[in-house]
Amino acid sequence: MKKLMIIIIAVNFISCIEDSSINPDYVLSAEQKHNKFSSAIPPVLRVSTGSVIKVDTHEASDGQLHREANIDDLKNIDFGPIHPLTGPVYVEEAEIGDILAVDLLDI
Repeated sequence: MKKLMIIIIAVNFISCIEDSSINPDYVLSAEQKHNKFSSAIPPVLRVSTGSVIKVDTHEASDGQLHREANIDDLKNIDFGPIHPLTGPVYVEEAEIGDILAVDLLDI
C-alpha cells in the first residue's frame, strides 16, 4: 500500500506543458511564481475583465521531480518550495468582495 501511495503521489507531481491553439491576450511565465497566498505579494500582471491569459506553471514539486525521477528522488523531496503558484493577477474591474469566475479553456 505504501509503494502504491508513493507512485500515485509521484504521478500527480509530474506534469508537462503542451501548446494550445488558444490565442491569449497575456502570457504569464512559470518563473513569475511564489508558494503562498498573501496580499503582500504584488501582482505581476494587471488585466481587464474577459482577458484570456496563458499561464505556464511549474509542477507541484517545483522541479524536484521529473520524468526520470526515481523512488529516492521522491523520498528526498524538500517540502519547502512545494506548491508553486504563478501570479498573482490583478483584475482591474474587480472590487473588494467580488467573486471572480475563471474559465479554463485548455489544460
